[in-house]
Amino acid sequence: MLFAFFFISTESIAQDVEISSIPLPTKEQEEYLRSPRTGATRGTGPVMATSVVVSSVPRDSIFSNSVAGGRTLKQPLQSANEILLLLDPTLTEEQIEDALAEHQLEPLETFPEIGGLVVDASRRLGPGELMTSASSVVEAKSAKLNELIETLSNDKRFISVASNSVITPFVLRSAMEPVRAPPLIGVASERADWGTTNAKFDKIWDQMTGPIKIGVIDVGFFPHEDVDFEQVFPGVLARDDHGNHVSGILCAKHNGIGVKGALKNCVVVVSSGMIMLTGDNGVEGHGIGAFAAHFSEYIGTVLDFIRRRPDIRVINLSLGYNWMSNFGVDPRAPDSERVRNEVRSQGRIFASVLAVAKQKNIAIVMAAGNDSSDLDTPLDAHWASPFNFGSRLVKQKDGWTNGLVVEAYDRQQRRAKFSNIGGDVSCPGVSIFSTLASSKTAYGEMSGTSMASPYCAAGLATVLTLRPELSLRDAIDCVTNGPSKNERVPLL
Repeated sequence: MLFAFFFISTESIAQDVEISSIPLPTKEQEEYLRSPRTGATRGTGPVMATSVVVSSVPRDSIFSNSVAGGRTLKQPLQSANEILLLLDPTLTEEQIEDALAEHQLEPLETFPEIGGLVVDASRRLGPGELMTSASSVVEAKSAKLNELIETLSNDKRFISVASNSVITPFVLRSAMEPVRAPPLIGVASERADWGTTNAKFDKIWDQMTGPIKIGVIDVGFFPHEDVDFEQVFPGVLARDDHGNHVSGILCAKHNGIGVKGALKNCVVVVSSGMIMLTGDNGVEGHGIGAFAAHFSEYIGTVLDFIRRRPDIRVINLSLGYNWMSNFGVDPRAPDSERVRNEVRSQGRIFASVLAVAKQKNIAIVMAAGNDSSDLDTPLDAHWASPFNFGSRLVKQKDGWTNGLVVEAYDRQQRRAKFSNIGGDVSCPGVSIFSTLASSKTAYGEMSGTSMASPYCAAGLATVLTLRPELSLRDAIDCVTNGPSKNERVPLL
C-alpha cells in the first residue's frame, strides 16, 4: 500500500483504551523488579561484545570499501555474556530468585513493565567460555552462550530467552555518504522534498496550527537551525546524520530556509540508547556506520520514553540488525536457523513493549529494513529487526498492531530496490532531502526505509491530530488501508 492522505469520516469514534492479549506481569512482579536488589547497573562503560570477522558485504553496504580487495573487518554481533529473559508474568519474587540462582545468573538490568531482565551469564559459563571473536555469524551463534540460551528456553519459567544482539540504524552507503546540498550564499530559500508533496502533506499545512509533537528514538542528534528538538533525557546526545535526517523529514521548520518538514508547527521529542558501541567496542562520538547499541538498550529506551512522555502518541524507530549490510548474511539461509530463533525470541520480548504502548494509545513506527538490494527475492521485514517481528506477533495475537512497519518507494512509485517487503505501508524513501548533523546549517539527501518511516509516522500523527475523535486503531487503519496511488485524494 503506497501512502498518501485520503478522506476520513468525521463521525465520532469512541477512544477506548486497547488492552493487548500479550500477557504482562502482575503488579507484585512489577514492584519486585523495580527493587534495588534486582536493579544493578553495568556502569557507564561499554559492555563486552562478540565480534564477527566479515569479508564480504553487498555493494550498497556502508562497509563495502572496508572489505574491498579481500580485506576484513570486525563487526559486533551480540553481547558475549548477557542474556535477556522474559519472565512468566505470574512468577513470584521467590520463584524468580530461585530460577536465577538455579542457573547461576546475575541480574544486571530490569524492565518491570514487561517482566524482563538482562542477566550476566559469566559465572555460569566461566571466563574461558565467553566468545569475543568469531569467523562467521554461524560460528558465533554456536557459542556456549547460545547453547545456554537454548537450555534456558526449555525452562517454563521464562516466556522468552534471547542474546543481547547489536542493533544499528538502517543505513545504505548513500546514507553514510549523504549528497550534501551546496549553500546558497546570501539567498534565503526553502523547498519541500518530493516525498512531502507526493504524500500530499502540503495540501493540509494550513490546518496544522500545532504544536504537533512526535517522538524519534535513534542513534544520535545534533542541534540544527531548521528543527526544534526536545529531549526526553537531559544531557549531550551523540552527533549523527541519521537521527537529524529522520527528524527533518518530520519537523523541519517552515521558516523560509532549508526544507519544509512533512508536519508544520512541529517539535521532535528525541531519545537514544545510553551506551553506543563500535566495531572496536569503543564509544563513538560521530558518524553513522560505527554506531551500534545492544537490543536491551533500545528496550529500556522505548519503555523510558513511554513512561516519561505518554503524551507522545507516535514514536519513530528506524533501527535493526542490518544482516546483509553488516554481515553479508541472509537470515533465510538453511544454516541461519539460530539467527531466526534469535529474531523470534527478541521479537516476543518487543511484543510485550508494544503491549505496554498499546495500553497508553501509543504507536511505534518502524522501518522495514534495507537488506534486499542484492537479493533475488526481497527479505521479509519481520526478519530485519526484533521490532518488526514483535509487531507481527502482536497483529497475529490481537488482530491489529500498534507497530507500523514501513517499506520504501521511489519517485516512480516503485518499491525501492533496497527495501525489504512485508510491511504495513510504503512511503517515499529514495533521495530524500532533509537536515544533517555535520553543522547547524547542513542539508542533504539520503535513501532508505529509515527515510520512509518518518513520512508514515508523520501521516499517522497528522490523522491523530486533525481527527482526535478517532481511536488509535482506526487512525492506523486510515494510514494502512487507504486508496491506491490512482485514487488518492487530500485528507480533507
